[in-house]
Amino acid sequence: MNRIKRKILSSQIIIYLLYKIFLIYCFTFGMKVKNVEKLLVRLKKRKKVIYCLWHQHIFGLIFYARKLKEYNPVCMISASNDGDVAAKFVQKVGWNIVRGSSSKGGREALKILTTKKDYLLIANAVDGPQGPVGKIKAGSVKIAREIGAPVVPVYVTANRYWQLNSWDKFIIPKPFAKVNIIFGDMIFFKKDNDPASFEKQLKYLEDRMLPYLIL
Repeated sequence: MNRIKRKILSSQIIIYLLYKIFLIYCFTFGMKVKNVEKLLVRLKKRKKVIYCLWHQHIFGLIFYARKLKEYNPVCMISASNDGDVAAKFVQKVGWNIVRGSSSKGGREALKILTTKKDYLLIANAVDGPQGPVGKIKAGSVKIAREIGAPVVPVYVTANRYWQLNSWDKFIIPKPFAKVNIIFGDMIFFKKDNDPASFEKQLKYLEDRMLPYLIL
C-alpha cells in the first residue's frame, strides 16, 4: 500500500496540484527576508555559496527559493523512495536535484556538488535526512572546504505555526502568519588535514545555528 501511495503522490499531475496549493497557501504569509543582500551580491558575481538550514525550516524556504532559480541552484535529497516526491516538488520550484544522503549515495552526491561548476547556490539541510534533530552532519562543511565557498546559515521564524511530531519537529506556519526568513553572515572554513580542526568547524556551525532551532 505504501508503494501505491508513493506512486500516486509522485505522479506529475498530483505534484502539480500540490505545488499550486502550496503557493496559494504561502501567499497568505506576511513574509520578510532579512540580510540577504550580501548573498545576492556574491551570486551575481557568479561566485558559489552554500546555504544551510535545519530540516524543520524547509517549508517556508521552499517558497522563497523560487526567487533564486536564476543562480542554477541545487540541493541534495535522499535517494530513498520517500525522497522521490520531495525531489519532484523541489524541481517545480526551479531547482536542480542531486540524490543522496549521509546514509545512501552521499559520497557520489558530494562529488557532483563539489565538481560541477554550473551550480552557484548549493542548499543543504544540515541535520537530514533522518536526524537526530539539531545535530549537524558533515556535508555542508565538507563542500565549503573543498570548493572554498562560504556557508550561509538560513533560518525561518513564524509567530504562529504548527509543529509536527516528527524526528525534525517540522514547522508549518499557519495561514496569515508573519514569517521571517533570516540569512546569517557568511562563514568561511579553512581546509586542512587536521580531523580535530574539522570537528571544531562543525561544532562552530552547529553553535551558530542552534539558537534558531524550535524544539
